[in-house]
Amino acid sequence: MCSNEDFGDGESTIMQPNKELEQYNLLESTCKKCGSVAAVKLTYKEAQCKNCFLYYVRHKFRANLGSTKILPRNCRVLTVLSGTPGSMCLVDLVKHSLEVENYKRLNFHHQILIVDNIFLMSHELIEKESLENIFKQFNQQEMFYLSLADNECSVDVFHIESLLANLASKKEKFTKLQATFASQTAWEDFLEQRTKSYIRKAANLLKCSHVFLPDITVDLAMSVLSNISLGRGASVAHDVGFVDDRMEDVKLLRPIRDFTYEEVKNYIRVNEIHCIENSREYSLESIQSATGKFVADLQSNFSSTVSTIFRTGDKFAPKELNDGKCQFCQSNLDWKESKTIDAVEFSKRISNPQSNRPKIIEGPSEDLCYACQKLLKDC
Repeated sequence: MCSNEDFGDGESTIMQPNKELEQYNLLESTCKKCGSVAAVKLTYKEAQCKNCFLYYVRHKFRANLGSTKILPRNCRVLTVLSGTPGSMCLVDLVKHSLEVENYKRLNFHHQILIVDNIFLMSHELIEKESLENIFKQFNQQEMFYLSLADNECSVDVFHIESLLANLASKKEKFTKLQATFASQTAWEDFLEQRTKSYIRKAANLLKCSHVFLPDITVDLAMSVLSNISLGRGASVAHDVGFVDDRMEDVKLLRPIRDFTYEEVKNYIRVNEIHCIENSREYSLESIQSATGKFVADLQSNFSSTVSTIFRTGDKFAPKELNDGKCQFCQSNLDWKESKTIDAVEFSKRISNPQSNRPKIIEGPSEDLCYACQKLLKDC
């Protein structure tokens, strides 16, 4: 059996819950860099004034893009905007990086894609004033609209009046689609894959070679665990990495993937940016929600939980296979040479010999990965 004293260090290596942090009074503190009145105090970091904090966040964003050197000069970039704090933070960072008049300016053509997943999933219709406050902040930029309620991907020039007029009918259509799924887990997985698929298609329609996604550390930490639980372990490297290049003509990038929720929240606050508040309340109706609650509960007691899972996910590398790609999620077809999947299917056939359920590799599902085949059976 293992022992807490295996290391002979007096139990100093054992994980201990965080001690409750003392309340920090910003009014009585100053920025350690410039001496101005502090406006932000991040966990385990020195207090910063507004200007120093904004410089830190914006430099971090540019460094993420600059270190990879993945953006060709004058390329076309599409940024996903859903109204959440992460997406609003990302769009504002891009906007600022295109406006500076020095060597720090990013050189690419920028467009914004409004995706309505948050509006459709909201239990109540979002007030007109809230939507207007969100989108008028970026109304000088080229904006397009994509609805996940549509059966086919179509991109239209964004008009706030059109969104408000059609939101109720699209929400009803969205609810009917959700009712066709056997479980909440399958529905959330389908919605995640449809979102990425539609975004790729929208980028193609708009002739954009790169897409900015607003995923941050906590989102990706949850994705690592939930993807493995759903049988999508083979695609974790693409789903949490800086670049998702499963489609050669469109690359999905995550330029704020190492931003913490605390950094995003404070960036929104000091810039007075309107957004749709994400309460991050988790139920146990699906694997994804249960995973989110598990990670959030651990993070509240062990502050390194999210960063540890996130960095662990960084160590995954995609396995190159020549068996084709899934027609739905664009992942590699992972079932053809998998002894584990063969064993699972054999066990199911033996335990239920009278079942007429087809084998996993038969029928129209041959061009789907293992996880998407499971998803097909639940809808």
